[in-house]
Amino acid sequence: MRVNYEAVTWAGGRVMGEVEAESEAAAYEALWGEQLVPIRLREVRRRRSLVQVMPGLFKPKDQVVIDFTRQLSTLLRSGVPLRSALLGLRDGIRSLGLREALRQVVQDIEGGMSFSAACARHPTVFPRFYPRLLQVAEAAGELSLLLGQVAQLLERQKTLRQRVRSALFYPAITLGIAIISLLVLVTYSLPALLKLISGFGGELPLTTRLLMQGAEFLRAYGGYGIGLAVALGVGGAALRRREWGGQMWDRALLRVPLVGKTVLLSNIFTLMSTLGTLLRSGVPPTESLRLAGREASHSMVRKGVERVAAEVSRGERLSQAFAGAAPFPPLIAQAMRSGELAGTLPDAVEGLTEYYEKDLDRAVAQAVELIQPVVTVFVAGFVGFVAVAVMSGLYSTLGSIR
Repeated sequence: MRVNYEAVTWAGGRVMGEVEAESEAAAYEALWGEQLVPIRLREVRRRRSLVQVMPGLFKPKDQVVIDFTRQLSTLLRSGVPLRSALLGLRDGIRSLGLREALRQVVQDIEGGMSFSAACARHPTVFPRFYPRLLQVAEAAGELSLLLGQVAQLLERQKTLRQRVRSALFYPAITLGIAIISLLVLVTYSLPALLKLISGFGGELPLTTRLLMQGAEFLRAYGGYGIGLAVALGVGGAALRRREWGGQMWDRALLRVPLVGKTVLLSNIFTLMSTLGTLLRSGVPPTESLRLAGREASHSMVRKGVERVAAEVSRGERLSQAFAGAAPFPPLIAQAMRSGELAGTLPDAVEGLTEYYEKDLDRAVAQAVELIQPVVTVFVAGFVGFVAVAVMSGLYSTLGSIR
């Protein structure tokens, strides 16, 4: 803390200034050491920055946290003290959220707090299982080793999420561009041509009349439609923030063909990969389940993990708790039963992680293979309808001129 002071020198003069100290008592001692007699001390209240007030707005990207974790592991393995390593990494980080979090972490460590407890005070920066793993590593004296394993886990989960997004990005962009282009065509380009065709008189074909009515409808009510879509989007987002609304959305999402399977497999992969790392690090099964379940994005998966954790806390084995628990496939219970019998449960969970990683890749590939033809057929069908409507209208107009 910074303290403003007013003091008297031994010669009787008055001086004013500012000193850095941990407390007012420390400021008194520092001033007495400089042969000053304090008269008045006042703590300088620092203005809180936007990063401190709203840390959620400055949440660092996954890759930033991964790089920090990997670099910290390397420095600690090289013999650099923890405080020095944190200070060195903090100065080179561009993310305002992570830099501010590390500033506070270093401050807490200097105040006697453990590294794991200091990181636990920043849930918007570090995953929830992160501080617990650090606590286990601190107790075992293997902080550098476990940090490397955490970095590998985070990198693995991030890579799979990127693969899913990349696979679905092209069809989504293609469909979006096609819809925007067709709206511009129907709303602005076609009306002049259709007006010219209808000006020659004669009976227009059904396709041309439908196209004209559709273009006129979009011109008249397109703004209302966009406003309604925005309102529905905002309302849906607000509804999802409520617990019951999020559960309704998640249940409906699982019933969507292709999408539901991809979402479920992605959540199971995240659950198994986090659970395997926690179990291998020595975290008890019940606590491992609860920490891993919090990383799942789907409410039904989180609820399922809570039920499994409750049964395990009552003395059930993991395999028995997962058996019949929705929405988890029977394969999870079977693999865990084998691991429990052989005494290699973490290895069994790691095997499940690899299996669901590959299964998710296959599900995404199948979804893309089906989505791309559907998008192509939709765009081609609409363009074909517009072409037929315009050409048939032109031929009908030429016939009426004769």
